[in-house]
Amino acid sequence: MSAAAIPIYNVLVGRGMNDAQARAAAEAVAEAQRKADAKQEEVRREAARHAEEKVAQSEKTLRAEMSAGAEQAKVREAQMRREFVSHEAFHGR
Repeated sequence: MSAAAIPIYNVLVGRGMNDAQARAAAEAVAEAQRKADAKQEEVRREAARHAEEKVAQSEKTLRAEMSAGAEQAKVREAQMRREFVSHEAFHGR
């Protein structure tokens, strides 16, 4: 009998179930719990992988937006430099 089944077996025997039935039921419950734990771990790993993908995608998008913003700022700065007229030049016109 597996270590996980022993406490279940003890409870079942303590409640009056015969040895063979308690053993079979305890092993079935322990196996079901093992499968549920394995499935839960699989779901956790998949969720972590999905979250990592979303973070990477968000970082990529953010870098692209920051790059585009920096480029727009450079264009605006260049335009302002072209259009800038000093105080003296303004009054000279």
